[in-house]
Amino acid sequence: IRDFLLSYDTRRLEQTGKEYIINGEKIKARKKTNNKWFETQDSISYWEDFNKPKIVYREIGVEMDACLLSEEFVVNNKLYLLTGDYLDYLLAFFNSRLFNKILMKAANITGGKGADFMYNVRVPKPTKTILQALSVDDFASNIEAQKHVDELFFELVGLSMQEQSYVND
Repeated sequence: IRDFLLSYDTRRLEQTGKEYIINGEKIKARKKTNNKWFETQDSISYWEDFNKPKIVYREIGVEMDACLLSEEFVVNNKLYLLTGDYLDYLLAFFNSRLFNKILMKAANITGGKGADFMYNVRVPKPTKTILQALSVDDFASNIEAQKHVDELFFELVGLSMQEQSYVND
């Protein structure tokens, strides 16, 4: 495979990012990386995150529709994943009415719920009350439990009754 690839114009394989005209066609060399030309182009130092419990959500959609995966899964570029602490809390926040009604307005719902969007999301610090409410095993499938969690988020961020009514509509 190596010898076959080397039989082509090596300017395509170099890692300079330079542009060349080859046979009348504009060709751009690969971007600069620490890898050899025959290795993957991008560093994948985050590969171990696929083995951790993670929140996964899709790139396109009017709501987050996040889910928690504990198994080893690899996702493509149409899904995002988050790892770290307080995953149950983050999952509840991302799926809350508050998040989906207010914060999702800043997202490009046709493909913009990635790093640029998430960088600007400010997550309220979890309280013991919310963490205890989330310890209920069936909260994700129980509508009353989800409503209770939404109310806890309303209280946490200090929404008035009028603001709560707006979010619930």
